[in-house]
Amino acid sequence: MTKVNSSVLSNLNYLQQIPYKINKVKLKEILFDFGKYLESVGIKIHLYEDMFEFDLVDDKFYNYTAYGLQFKEVKKIIETLEQAIFLSNFPNIYFTVYLDFRTRLYYHGWPLNPQGNELVRSLLLFGNQRKKNVVKELDVSASGLQIIGGLLFNVDYLKQTNLIKDKNVSVQEKNDIYSIVLSRYIKHRETNNNENIKIVKKFFTRKIFKSIIMCYFYNESHFGVVKKLEKIIGGDNYMYVGFNLHSEVKLVRHFIKEQFLDFEFLKQIVSKVTASALDKNTAINLMKTGPVETFQFYAKQESVRINYYNH
Repeated sequence: MTKVNSSVLSNLNYLQQIPYKINKVKLKEILFDFGKYLESVGIKIHLYEDMFEFDLVDDKFYNYTAYGLQFKEVKKIIETLEQAIFLSNFPNIYFTVYLDFRTRLYYHGWPLNPQGNELVRSLLLFGNQRKKNVVKELDVSASGLQIIGGLLFNVDYLKQTNLIKDKNVSVQEKNDIYSIVLSRYIKHRETNNNENIKIVKKFFTRKIFKSIIMCYFYNESHFGVVKKLEKIIGGDNYMYVGFNLHSEVKLVRHFIKEQFLDFEFLKQIVSKVTASALDKNTAINLMKTGPVETFQFYAKQESVRINYYNH
């Protein structure tokens, strides 16, 4: 249950009044050579006649499942471009904004909205923006880790996620915590266990490694992480000779725990608090002061077997 006061709603309404427009220069550039754009984002299926020809490529990452995933991504790109083409006819466009029960902010409209992917962000300009060459930056904020750093008063976490800066460091210079941890893992892997290191380097892109880190912070299980990664590699480990996904995920998760030891301490505190709330059947007040009041309710669940034939 969440209550917000008028200042929060006022900020929400302000965001809804911000005008956007389509970056016609960028849109025209993509449409002029669509194949070139697809290759620039790692999509290859358009270079082959069909999925059967794609599967014949002598590469472990070329398979039917990979083809299907790329095909799905192409459909999303086309839908984004179709929306951009239509919206380019309007001088200004606006987006409806809403909050979830944790007061996290979201925009209506999919896939084209200000919270969209890199393609979407390159296609959107502010209504009064004249410069067409938009500087695209990676999402290096790691807001979840920023919150954890604040709760633990861990200055190192806050510096790694760019929330605070050293006096001798430029404001423009940013840390990318995901790339930093990935680089550390590859170095650790090369030093301690060099087996299949070439496949490991090829598989663990920044995007994939970021998803593993976020799964760790969201307390997702080992098998939950494996299932997500299987969708990327095709679901069958036999496609990666000698590459055992379960073993690799186990190594990565152990390594991440060592990188964020303070978070493990915080998890223990949260576990104790939630266990107490369950026993007492009470709500936890997550925020007591300020414009937002948030309560988290926990309830005990019991499994009950029902014999339908007796009813």
